Amino acid sequence: MSKICFLIYDFTQTGGAERAAAKLMNELADTRQITIISVFNKHAHGSYPLDDRIRMIRIIEGSGSIVRNLFKIVWNIRRIIHAGGFRYFISIDVATAFMGALGTFGKPLKFIVCDRSSVYNEDMYAKWLVRFYAWTGIHFCHKYQVMTKQGKAGCIRKYHINKNKIAVIPNWLDREAIKDNEYHYDNHRILTVGRAATEKGYENLIEIAKRIKNQCPGWEWHIWGDFDNEYGRKLLKKLRDDGLDDFLIHKGATQQIYEIYQNYSFYVMTSRFEGMPNVLLEAQGSKLPLVSYNCRTGPDEIIKDNVNGYLVEPGNTEEMCRKILSLVNDREKACTFSANSGIKLSGYSKEKIMKKWNALLR
Repeated sequence: MSKICFLIYDFTQTGGAERAAAKLMNELADTRQITIISVFNKHAHGSYPLDDRIRMIRIIEGSGSIVRNLFKIVWNIRRIIHAGGFRYFISIDVATAFMGALGTFGKPLKFIVCDRSSVYNEDMYAKWLVRFYAWTGIHFCHKYQVMTKQGKAGCIRKYHINKNKIAVIPNWLDREAIKDNEYHYDNHRILTVGRAATEKGYENLIEIAKRIKNQCPGWEWHIWGDFDNEYGRKLLKKLRDDGLDDFLIHKGATQQIYEIYQNYSFYVMTSRFEGMPNVLLEAQGSKLPLVSYNCRTGPDEIIKDNVNGYLVEPGNTEEMCRKILSLVNDREKACTFSANSGIKLSGYSKEKIMKKWNALLR
């Protein structure tokens, strides 16, 4: 039974990277011995449940700086590797890629870096340290895993590396997200899901809502997600100031998100960029039509334009308004999109995605 060690920035935080890592490790625990190293640990416990067979090692209690703690972190990683006899060492996200490269240097194992975002993440890659971590990871790892084909193409253009070094393995769609529900267009509700973060394009979403509100009598637009930060509070204030809070309504965060989708008529995404937009898959799992900016990366691999939804040129507010109003005013079109909602889902089953992971780990 081969041994795998995962490295993650802070497994006690909640986020897409931590959740995806937990799901992957739990699946691999049936056939491999799994260890996870959490570099920083802001909270007392991990945010996502792990199989009892998985060993978790914490390096630094609380938050901190990679640069200030680099020697301690790398020394601990090398010590753990020396004692562990691992065959694979997997860095979850580029934030830990540099630490992983130093920790595995000269060690007889395979180093894999998982990019949980993409090279198109303008906010993240604006920081020179992140660019350096990513450059180090992609040049010193054995394999670099991305979640979309477009993300792979971006890595090849940006880093000028051999395409065979990059593995495209998306997240899988949980079985619980695929509902055998009847589609209810007459809910007359639009849905958006996502935390308050600049990449989600919420300022543009508010502008769209302002333009279409008076053309959607009897409709509401709900946002589900954590807005408990300075940016989120600023957005909520803008909703109130613009008189939109009776149409564009923030519903808060929920742990039962898979049960939410089926209460809506269609899904809208206004993101400026994504790593892998899981929300689009989850919405399709409940048979929702989709309207999304064709941002990098992922929407055009999930949405077939005018078949199961609409793809809109990024930032084209006028066109986004037209497409949303098209579904608001055309029940037949929305029902047709709903009927076609499953055309992409089979490629994101857990069985197919784990087959790709097992092939990579062989």
